[in-house]
Amino acid sequence: MALIACSECGRDVSDIASTCPGCGAPVISEKKKTIVKDVVQRLRHAQERRIAGIFFFGGVLYCVFSAWIGEKGNALARSFKWGMYAIGIGFFMYIVSEFERNMYERKQRKMNPPHPEPPKPSKGTE
Repeated sequence: MALIACSECGRDVSDIASTCPGCGAPVISEKKKTIVKDVVQRLRHAQERRIAGIFFFGGVLYCVFSAWIGEKGNALARSFKWGMYAIGIGFFMYIVSEFERNMYERKQRKMNPPHPEPPKPSKGTE
């Protein structure tokens, strides 16, 4: 438990308090800010992967539907071309999103390394 300054009145407030006892302003500690930032970042990565999936599978469905309705010749080739563009865009967006997520998680691990476990006593030293 630590004391932090209230952003409104400047009084010392516990970091686990929800509001300042002096002015009633909500208390947001650095730990809470970090957690919120992490959640927002993870939601952004999930949204990017969702959009990439829509492009990818939309392109696949577009190609299948074009072939299914029986387009012939150049019309089928144009349909496949646009479908392949959508598939390519979706695939590229997914790769970029996964790269960004991987880099973000690597940065988080570097900033907050896991605590090492204490060494276990060997069985012969009792």
